[in-house]
Amino acid sequence: MDRLGLASPCQGLLPVAPNTRLARFASTARYRPCGPSAGNVGDFPDEMGLDPVVVIDNGARLAGTVWGDILTVFAQRHELRHPIFTRGRSMITGKGRAPLGRTSKILLLASGIDAAERRLLALVEQRMGLRQARGAVNYHAPQNRSERNA
Repeated sequence: MDRLGLASPCQGLLPVAPNTRLARFASTARYRPCGPSAGNVGDFPDEMGLDPVVVIDNGARLAGTVWGDILTVFAQRHELRHPIFTRGRSMITGKGRAPLGRTSKILLLASGIDAAERRLLALVEQRMGLRQARGAVNYHAPQNRSERNA
């Protein structure tokens, strides 16, 4: 890449498990801010084909997760067993944040998200595709700003 004058896009990338290596072609899922409307977060594995290596480009944003329990369960059910590499770890969800001081509203929203994720996980456990499962449980509604303010 130096010879071509290209900057390395993977600075600081480390394996989650020590001494892990992987050299293969990969598909890139590029996350971008989508504003207050619902997005398609995490639906990309449905389109990756068999035995994919997935690179998630989060635009260098470190204040939100891009791979969590839903994608982990999906990967396990579909026997995708590649190692995970990351630039960092965060327990801050990228979904529908609410400011402090609105505890009851935050708890109500969190319980709606949790219920939707439990229903979604049950469908993923049955090997349903992510886009179809998210649609079946109306997954994006608890994160959608118009739904939150209703």
